[in-house]
Amino acid sequence: MNTLKLMNDIRFVFFTNEKNIDFFSLTLKYFLKHVKDGEKISVILNNITRDDLPYNDKVEYLNANVDIDDHGRHLGRSIGKVAGNFKEKYIFLFLDDYFLISDVNYIHLKNLLNVIDKYDIDCFSFEHRYGEETSNTIPFDVGDEYLKGKLFIKTNENRYLYSLQPSIWKKESLVELCQNNDFTFHELDETRPDLKIKNKFKCLNNNLLSFFNHIDIKNEEHFVIAYCELIRHGVFPTWENGYHASEEEPYIKLIRKIIKDENLVNKKEFSGKLGNIK
Repeated sequence: MNTLKLMNDIRFVFFTNEKNIDFFSLTLKYFLKHVKDGEKISVILNNITRDDLPYNDKVEYLNANVDIDDHGRHLGRSIGKVAGNFKEKYIFLFLDDYFLISDVNYIHLKNLLNVIDKYDIDCFSFEHRYGEETSNTIPFDVGDEYLKGKLFIKTNENRYLYSLQPSIWKKESLVELCQNNDFTFHELDETRPDLKIKNKFKCLNNNLLSFFNHIDIKNEEHFVIAYCELIRHGVFPTWENGYHASEEEPYIKLIRKIIKDENLVNKKEFSGKLGNIK
């Protein structure tokens, strides 16, 4: 497939739930700053229960009509129900607490899509390869000088085989996974053993920089996207909420900035995410 067609064959897709719309409005605000005007963006909602959906003039909302589940089963059920409606071959999947902090590098994205398409990759995860996961990956050489030594196939023993960090999925593979299995949020992210055993998808990760919770982006070039994950167990993971994170960590600085800039302490709809932050 030629490069121009490939770039027209990917859609940015967020998943969120009916209880998280107010917070998700912030995610979208930051996201829209860092993608090109007119980018194809869709939001899968488990259930649409209100009319005032944020940025509905810029993004498409799809109502899955799936009941919310305390363990997150609504994620897979919702994706499996509606994602097949997208006409694009590839889905760039994000959860609702991933904040872009720099512009999408479309040159990198174009080159990566060429690799994904050429080698028939089902899922490329921007989860950074580290720690114990280095023994559960195999180097994958694609003959590209920039990517040389940077890409890895995940074995079925990989803890995060279907990581929920931002990922580019072949649409039909993601829909098949979600339609043929029922899983909680964590059973997908820290992939459940039975899902690993029957895995038939080719999944890649990398050791390039896209995840910037602990790295100052001012000193680094990012690969395709630069993002921070800002929510843990439903709250901002600051010291007030029992997390031992330095105030110098980039993601903590971003949390403090958003709270100040958006005046969140005076907005009752954000009290749950703020937790003990006053």
